[in-house]
Amino acid sequence: MRKIFCGVLRAFVFIIYFVVCPSYALGVSSPEEFCDQYIGESVDVDNYPANQPYQCYDLWAKFIMDQYGTSMPVIITPTGCAEDIWHNFEGLGLSAYFTKASGSPQDGDWVIYDWPGSSYSHVGMFRWDNGDGTIMVLHQNYLGQTKVTQDSMTKNYILGYIRPNIYTSDLQEPPSEAIISITKNKVAVGEDVTFNFGAANAAGFTVRIEKNGERIDSKDFDSCTSYTRSFSNPGDYSAYVKAFNDEGFVKSERLSFTVVPRHTYPGHSSKIPTRGNPVREGDSTPMPQQRPISVVVNGNPVSFDQPPVIINGRVMVPLRFIAQHMGAYVDWSMGIEKITVKQPDRTLELRVGSNNAFVDGKLVLLDTQPVIKNSRTLVPVRFISENLGAEVNWVVSSQTVTINQ
Repeated sequence: MRKIFCGVLRAFVFIIYFVVCPSYALGVSSPEEFCDQYIGESVDVDNYPANQPYQCYDLWAKFIMDQYGTSMPVIITPTGCAEDIWHNFEGLGLSAYFTKASGSPQDGDWVIYDWPGSSYSHVGMFRWDNGDGTIMVLHQNYLGQTKVTQDSMTKNYILGYIRPNIYTSDLQEPPSEAIISITKNKVAVGEDVTFNFGAANAAGFTVRIEKNGERIDSKDFDSCTSYTRSFSNPGDYSAYVKAFNDEGFVKSERLSFTVVPRHTYPGHSSKIPTRGNPVREGDSTPMPQQRPISVVVNGNPVSFDQPPVIINGRVMVPLRFIAQHMGAYVDWSMGIEKITVKQPDRTLELRVGSNNAFVDGKLVLLDTQPVIKNSRTLVPVRFISENLGAEVNWVVSSQTVTINQ
C-alpha cells in the first residue's frame, strides 16, 4: 500500500543507500527461508508513518537489507508509492540488484501492483501461481494487516515482476528429474485414473498421452501436479510429462498402462470395483460399516485427537503424532503449508495439497496429497514410516496399521 517515506521530501528521488555501500555478507539464502523467518511478524525499518509503520515497503526493504547486508536503504520516490519501484526502476538504481523479469514469475520475485482509480499501490514477494487466476504473495499491510501474511491475490493490476539478481542463477537452472506416475496400470473404460508428476526447478508442465504412438491428449499446467481423466476406448496407452521454465525443458520417461473393457475387469461384468470391497453383481448384501483404524507403533497403540482416515486407498494419519512416536522432529512452515520431518540421517519434505515430496532432496511422487482435517495435517502413513526406516503392515481384518522400527 501507499508509503510516504519522508514527508515533504517525497517529491525528490535520492540515491539508494545500498547502491553506494553494498555489502558482501548475505543473509537469507532462499525465498522460503525469508518467508519462514518473517511470516507472522510485524516488520518496520523506518518507523514511518507513526500511526501505521508496518507498510508493504518495509518488508521489501528488509529483504534488501537481509540479502545484501546493507544498513537501512533510504529510498525516496516521486509519489511515495510502491509503483515507483517499477516506474523509476533505473532511476532508483535498482538494476544493480534486481532485473525486470520476463516470462513466468518465479518463487522469490517481487510483484508490484497499481490499483486503478486509487492512490495506493503495493509490493510483495511472489511465491507461486495458484492456477485459478490468482497468485500467492508474501506481503505486509494487505487490507490493513499489521503482520506479514501470505495471501492469494488477483493477477489483475500487476505492473510487473522484479527478480533479485542473487537468485537468478538458482532460479534460472533448467528443470531436472521429471517424473510421472499413475494410480493404476490397468483401468476399465470410464474409470477415473490420476497422473501425478513433478520436477525440480519447473515453472510449468505439459502432460501428453498417446495410444499406439498417436497423441490423443496434451494438457498444460502452471502449478498443478496431478491430472485426472478417464478413457472411453480400450487399448494400450503411454504417457509422459514435459517440465519447463524459461531456460529449457526436460521430459520424463514414458509410463505404459492399459485400458480394458468393463466386462473383462476381474470380478465384474458391468461395474467397476469399489476399492477394498468388490461388489459381486446381483449381491444385495449391505456393505459392512467400516471399523475405526488403529495404529500401533513398536507394539504400543497410538491415540489421535483426529482419527486416521482412508483417502484414495491410502491410510492417512496425523503426522505429528506418528512422527513423535518414531523419534522424529516435525517442523511446520506456516503460510506455505510445508512439513519437514527430520531424523539425524534423514529429512522428508511435504506440502499440503501437493503430490511432490522430497526425501533427502530427491523428488518423490505421492499418489495421495497431504491434507488438513480438523486442524491436523494428515499424511500417508506408509510413505512417512518406511522413509523413516520402519516396516509397515496393514491388517485388513482389524483395520490396524502396525509400524515396527
